[in-house]
Amino acid sequence: MNAILLYAKEGTPHKFRALLHQTATEFNFLVRSYSLLEIRRLFLLVMERLTRTSGVSLSKSVALGVSSLSWLNKVILPFLSFGTTKIRWNDLKEQFGSNTNFYVLKRLAEDFELISKRRFKNENYLCLTTYGERFRDAVMQSRILEDIISWENPKPNFRNNDSGYILNALSLEQKRILLDILLNGNLTKLKTNIFHFLRFIHLTEGEWMPKISTKITTWQRMYINNILSSSYSVRTLKELLQQLCNYCTDLEFTERIANKNCQYDKVILTPLGSRVIGYFELFLHLKREQVQIPLQIC
Repeated sequence: MNAILLYAKEGTPHKFRALLHQTATEFNFLVRSYSLLEIRRLFLLVMERLTRTSGVSLSKSVALGVSSLSWLNKVILPFLSFGTTKIRWNDLKEQFGSNTNFYVLKRLAEDFELISKRRFKNENYLCLTTYGERFRDAVMQSRILEDIISWENPKPNFRNNDSGYILNALSLEQKRILLDILLNGNLTKLKTNIFHFLRFIHLTEGEWMPKISTKITTWQRMYINNILSSSYSVRTLKELLQQLCNYCTDLEFTERIANKNCQYDKVILTPLGSRVIGYFELFLHLKREQVQIPLQIC
């Protein structure tokens, strides 16, 4: 049996190819080459076929610097204080302390289908959706506004509001609205994030929730990234898990148990969280069947 000397066409300079053939002849090796471009083409073709026949293709996880879903109130309250369902883009942006805060929270509200971008008379507006109006009305029914809106100050400016009052918590009705949005079948990136996290907790039995100081090995990083459909560094990965854990705690899907004597905290699925992950799995199964069943006719 002859040994084979294998090299990549695109990655091997011509001057080295002659040397490879010379060495192969000297030691009686077979010389074979492969094309990286052709492998890439075949890989993409196979992945396209798998996606087409396997059902729903979930998007990658996206890390945002938002520690709690209650921060959605910061986007919605200006609509309440201004008494409108649409605000000019720049007028809403002025309510935030920085452009970064505005764009990150806008993205969060858009992915949860509370607001949408529309254009009126050559101007960009951000408008409340039907979900957004329900979310706004739920604020009015809660105690969240009592600390920030009074008769003396009916229309507060949120630009430099660092009091934290509007970031406290979601009301019960707001949680129900967000759950309704999560289950409506429209899988935006951040909704997908929550499903990925619930599946992560289910697969690891809640034993792998890292702390900021936790040292994650290379193979653990690869394993967690695989579950989350991401490719993050250790630091970003831990930050993402922290954020998603907070989101799921906000929605009462999970409970986190701090463990001072261990590298990892314990996270358990609540009965509601177990039902939600079951729903997501069933939803994906039905979508997969919807695609695959017609392919049985051939």
